[in-house]
Amino acid sequence: MDRFHTDWRDWTDARMQNLAGTCPVGADAQVGWHGSAFVGMAGRISPATYNRFMCGRYQRRSDKQRIAEAFAIGNLDGLVLELTPDHNVAPQTIQPVIVWDERFGTRTLHMMFWRFLPRYVTDPKQFKLSTINAKSETLLSNKMWQESFLKRRCLVPVDTFLEWRKEGKRRLPYVFAMKDDQPFALGGVWRHWRSPDRKNDMDTFAIITVEPNELVAETTGHDRMPLIVARKDWQRWLELGNPERPPVDLLRPFDADQMKAWRVGERINNVKNNDAALSEPVRGEEDGQLGMFGC
Repeated sequence: MDRFHTDWRDWTDARMQNLAGTCPVGADAQVGWHGSAFVGMAGRISPATYNRFMCGRYQRRSDKQRIAEAFAIGNLDGLVLELTPDHNVAPQTIQPVIVWDERFGTRTLHMMFWRFLPRYVTDPKQFKLSTINAKSETLLSNKMWQESFLKRRCLVPVDTFLEWRKEGKRRLPYVFAMKDDQPFALGGVWRHWRSPDRKNDMDTFAIITVEPNELVAETTGHDRMPLIVARKDWQRWLELGNPERPPVDLLRPFDADQMKAWRVGERINNVKNNDAALSEPVRGEEDGQLGMFGC
């Protein structure tokens, strides 16, 4: 990791500590694929906005070597950072992202900041627009996303993603994974950002959202889910291909029959918690049955 990435990692770590002290803890404090109290670099994003569009939490149990094997990464020599499992990945942190290297014809792993920064942003701390997600329906019509969708698509390696179901004042967390427990890929777009004074620069990314499949909709009642790119489509998604024929057909809900979901404890709602126990299922409080779906 270079000096700039290290500086930004330190800055985001400090930011997360600040959030822990300023945001409410409990049902309203989670950073979720929907309802959230997570704030942007400046100001609070309205809950209504998150309820409509946001996809904002996942888990990565895989280390660098497992990611390389699962996704056939061609070269890891340039990635000196040792990746440890992350059981509570939140926005505005540095995360591993897979891109296609045209020069060498191979997939590569890059560390990127999870918040897409358009070229016109002069100071990320003053940029109020929430850009951790890109809505699939606007990728070609919105100039902020268009170029990156056509030329800079990426895969985000994950083992699960999270959704919350609202019950009264509580938001109950559910984990979604593949039935075979294999790592899978969320589809995203990325771009390189550089400060006007050229003293800071970093790669940034957003995760694309689509309409939910049956499992997500029935478990949580949400109207969005992250785009999951099937293994057979990874290469097509990553390669530039014909810009006049982008892979819009891949912008669809993933097959619910290949997925499973289970409810986990509310400790995961707090971004400060990060341990393997966060993935353990809990029993339903009303019926005493394990909260597991799609098995």
